[in-house]
Amino acid sequence: MDEAGRLDVIASSMKELLKGSEDNKPDLKAFRVVLIPIAENSHYYLICFDLKNSAIEVIDNIHETKSFVGPQDNDDYDKKDTVLKVKHMFVAYLKAMRNANWKQMKSVEPQKLKLNWQTKKNSIDCGVFFYETYGGIQGKRCQELVMWIQNRKKQETGRTN
Repeated sequence: MDEAGRLDVIASSMKELLKGSEDNKPDLKAFRVVLIPIAENSHYYLICFDLKNSAIEVIDNIHETKSFVGPQDNDDYDKKDTVLKVKHMFVAYLKAMRNANWKQMKSVEPQKLKLNWQTKKNSIDCGVFFYETYGGIQGKRCQELVMWIQNRKKQETGRTN
């Protein structure tokens, strides 16, 4: 499928997802964070697009030293890592919808969150970790979600401000 076809799929999916939004328009101006769950090769993880702070964060249960979750970039779309494919198409969607954040999001490199519950040896419970993470944040208002993510970062880094 070419870029235009992929963009059509994303645009129609987003239109359906946002159908119940306040103005029924397929844009994300009212959203601070967009969560995209990923199921890849029997592994589950979450990509968070923080539109307010222009950040892309990957939440994965496997410690970065053992994870196959990229990012590996390539000029050829088909050779990009999944995280960068999702970023590429999400930015294309933002641009097509004339969202003011598209340029900032294009320049941002995805960062894998370092969390104290990540594992190095357990590669079979990612679904449980995913459910605990996604289930724990699904349904929260954006402000609660941003606070949840910030609290997770603070736990790992030990910062209090």
